[in-house]
Amino acid sequence: MQAYVPVSYQYHWTPLVGCLAALLGHVGRPQPTATIAAVTGLCYQPPEALDAPPDLAASLAPFGVRARVIDLRTPNRLQRYAAERRLRGELQRERASAVRGIAETPAGPAWGLLTGVDDEQQRWRRDGPMTDQINPWLPAAVLRQLPQLQLIHLEPVQQAGSTVDAAELNALAVRAFHRHAPAARRHLQTLIEVLESDQFLDPQQHAHQAQALAANWGEAATHHRPPHPTPPAPAPA
Repeated sequence: MQAYVPVSYQYHWTPLVGCLAALLGHVGRPQPTATIAAVTGLCYQPPEALDAPPDLAASLAPFGVRARVIDLRTPNRLQRYAAERRLRGELQRERASAVRGIAETPAGPAWGLLTGVDDEQQRWRRDGPMTDQINPWLPAAVLRQLPQLQLIHLEPVQQAGSTVDAAELNALAVRAFHRHAPAARRHLQTLIEVLESDQFLDPQQHAHQAQALAANWGEAATHHRPPHPTPPAPAPA
């Protein structure tokens, strides 16, 4: 089988948010990354966290999509085979999938998009945070050896252009804040404690984590803060 879906990852401090933004746009349900990050609570998770929120499907439902999250912590050979079949099935439907650990960042493996397959060459096509700097083709053997399989597929269930209930989104975002913010605060405190200790510090990784956490919180705030009205143009003299 050979297949390719033209879906492009949207850069974000949290790679899973960038993947979800790309997938939502591809199925005709585009949303700002600030809204996706706030409603799912991903903006409050430590930047290096890879686990998808357990309530991700419910958080994405107001956007008019059905999210299927497959989480295999210790997949056996049969489960890996079934997961690969599902990935191929999504590509045949001209839909990409988000897969944990197939992309790279300076801090290590991250979520990326699986956008194609070439069985003749035994490889998968990926797109993610650093795809322009590394080989976009992922050997099939690497996918089969991932220690944990988390896959996310999105399927539209409402007509494109349907109105999204803003009040429902805000309620979800507030609940996500209260659920995830304590962990984010603890993570921030840990970053500060490292600076005040004699622990070994990786400057690049530490700076990346601090910047990502600050950027994510700031972006979430833009979701909760109503836009300022545009001031009227001055009257001609």
